[in-house]
Amino acid sequence: MPRTSTKISKPDAKLLEKKSLRLQLQHLLRDRVAHEMPIIGFFIEKEEEFVLIRDLIHGISGLGAGVVIFAPDNKKGEALPFDLYDEAMVIFYDHTSHKNLFSGCDMVVCFSDQAVKKSLASHIVPVAFSECRGVTNYHPNRETGNAFTFEKKDQWHVFAALIRAMETYRFPFDWKCIAYRR
Repeated sequence: MPRTSTKISKPDAKLLEKKSLRLQLQHLLRDRVAHEMPIIGFFIEKEEEFVLIRDLIHGISGLGAGVVIFAPDNKKGEALPFDLYDEAMVIFYDHTSHKNLFSGCDMVVCFSDQAVKKSLASHIVPVAFSECRGVTNYHPNRETGNAFTFEKKDQWHVFAALIRAMETYRFPFDWKCIAYRR
């Protein structure tokens, strides 16, 4: 009788680290993220981006997704232009663990080339403005693309791209292929 191997291949170290960081982030979000739903980061660099996502956050958190806003630290101590602390966790760039927490997100809404670059380097699927460098829109039939793009910087286009991403997130094999495609 031939011998069969019971040896299990070693999981990718980056994938294990990402899972661990996601669990940490999920723990910090507590009950703000539903089971099997993605954690969505918003990488904000300008005040007009805060205004754009204001209503979007309410809709996305209402769907059960976890929401994390990565924002520039306001040295003057002023409050953010809106109060969403019940629906989203806000992490300032200078927070010591912001890089690790960023890596725990499943997808990140990006408005700039810098945010896209950071997202792709961390194997986070970007939901990005189509004019950003380095992104190609995901096409499920052809299994091509590394992001979910939106054509206009308005809440409806961003919301549509997020919904497409959230639907695809439900298929783990497809999601991993997108996240690890460069």
